[in-house]
Amino acid sequence: MILEKIAKLTKKYVEKLIGVKVDHYIEVNLEGASKFIDEIGGIVLKVPHRMQYTDVAGMLDINLHPGIQLLNGKQAVEYLRFRHDNLGDIGRVKRQQEFIKALFKKALDPVVFVKAPILINSFNEAILTDLKPAEIIKIASFIRNVPASKRKIAILPGTFGELNGVSFWIPTKKETKEIVKEFFDD
Repeated sequence: MILEKIAKLTKKYVEKLIGVKVDHYIEVNLEGASKFIDEIGGIVLKVPHRMQYTDVAGMLDINLHPGIQLLNGKQAVEYLRFRHDNLGDIGRVKRQQEFIKALFKKALDPVVFVKAPILINSFNEAILTDLKPAEIIKIASFIRNVPASKRKIAILPGTFGELNGVSFWIPTKKETKEIVKEFFDD
């Protein structure tokens, strides 16, 4: 499959970029993620500001109001895709990180966690990965025992670049090395 080839190439690039072997990958399918979020009962997120954007060609209609709220799957995907504010893609990445934290909190809640074997099918529809279902459950069990304060997420430092009208984030080598050292030398 083409998506698996892209994931494997991305994995190799990330390994080269950060100088650390990447054992596995997970790619999120937003349509599947929407279904999974609905199945776990939604996810609580703080919408930082009014998010409104319509793209008819992209079949995207985002309409979220600010505040802490329980988002259903469709709304959570809108939150994840929105990038039309002052921070653009960087703001979107920061919100995606907040989403991941909230998803961990929800998925590791004992009420949801005990349903893991039942949820694994919808989870598999939401992701493309080289992990086996048993490995995913083992990792989730491990993460469950790691205090939230010890779970780290970062955006590699860098600058915006553009090529043929397409925006890119170009990580800076020195600062990237510092982040990698912080994450992997603990």
